Amino acid sequence: MDKCHYCGSYTTNSKDNYYEHTMYGVVKSHLIRGMGYTYIEKKIKIPRCESCCNKHTNQFSMIEIPIFIISFIIWIWVFTYKVGKDGFKFISLIPSIGISIVITAILSSVIRFFISSSEKSGKQESDIKRYKEVRELTAFGWKINKPAKSEYITDKDLLKDSPYRKD
Repeated sequence: MDKCHYCGSYTTNSKDNYYEHTMYGVVKSHLIRGMGYTYIEKKIKIPRCESCCNKHTNQFSMIEIPIFIISFIIWIWVFTYKVGKDGFKFISLIPSIGISIVITAILSSVIRFFISSSEKSGKQESDIKRYKEVRELTAFGWKINKPAKSEYITDKDLLKDSPYRKD
């Protein structure tokens, strides 16, 4: 049995309870700096207990769906009775959906920030820097997030065993 990375309790061996994250190893930088790079991917599985798994997966759908529905209803009403004044028109669905998606993204980001910053919520799902395997891979030159194609890659950013590294 593994220990949950997020809360420290013991986990079950269920495959659903692991958080899978992709790490990136830059193998080669292109000849012209900032014009791209070649990389490899490595998937790592971070153990988490059933409680943390449920908290990370269910928490935000319970926030985002009601925000979207309430926003959608309000904007349909606005476009039907305030802007259109002719009653409901099918075309009013398009801006109502678009605006509702934007409002949902903004409000859920704010709510996520406050939920994740409270001490009771524990670590965020993406808080993996202190996981043992991640620390070992980053020491070897792996990146937690994929670098942008236009990012300036130097020889020090390449994997330590890359044949293109000039150390």
